[in-house]
Amino acid sequence: MKTSQMKTLALLILVAVNAFLLAQIIPREVSKNREKKEITDSLVELCASHGITMDAGDVPADGLPARMTAERSVEREQAAAAAILGKVTRRELGGGINSYSSEMGEAVFRGGGDFSVEVPYGGGDRQPEDAVGLFADMGFDFDPETISSEEREGKVHVSAVQRIGELSVFDCTATAVYGAEGLESVYGRWITQTQESPVTNEDLMDVSTVIVYFLDRCSVYGIVCGSIDRISTGYYSGRSAGAVTLRTCWQIATDTGIYFIDAADRSMMTTF
Repeated sequence: MKTSQMKTLALLILVAVNAFLLAQIIPREVSKNREKKEITDSLVELCASHGITMDAGDVPADGLPARMTAERSVEREQAAAAAILGKVTRRELGGGINSYSSEMGEAVFRGGGDFSVEVPYGGGDRQPEDAVGLFADMGFDFDPETISSEEREGKVHVSAVQRIGELSVFDCTATAVYGAEGLESVYGRWITQTQESPVTNEDLMDVSTVIVYFLDRCSVYGIVCGSIDRISTGYYSGRSAGAVTLRTCWQIATDTGIYFIDAADRSMMTTF
């Protein structure tokens, strides 16, 4: 057989194999999409039977995010402190508490993720409109849509929720406080380092389960709402003085309030 004929035959075989694979894959994808639509429509109808409206487009199509483990980065703590206070000196205060100080002030980071930075001197060049840049300088990754500002007792408080990848850590926020002379302090809760966990998501509630569970909780606790406006996944940190855990969480925003449901143990919270 000539070389050109062999090439033609090989090409025809390759085309035939690809056509066969496509014939196998396309029907499966069509069937999978049809099944997803049927499940979503059923969830919308179930909510309606409880007097709650929900748009099919608000039901997430993606699966659960990867589980993450929380760790601590002393290097990131020191860099964050230095971004506000200049060159700092680190001291270990015991109990997982680190202090970073300079002539401008002091930053304290705790093993549980809580931190505070006091700026009694030299904060005048930082103003509320620069808060986004301040968080960025610290290395605090956040969702820009979560930025909020309010005035309390003559001071401006600007806050943002931490983000890991594209997902929020619902109970981790940084707040910058500004007085008449500029930046006075920064405080909050921050997971400074994470790593993907080898543990699978098999035991976590998927979106269908969490919606059914939420409707059940509404009946049990007498929760009244007229609509589910947003369903999203993210994380929250377990409260501990010496260590941080990172748990996968569903957020259900309704017209009357926001609810957080732990995807593993099914505990439901309205605040952290």
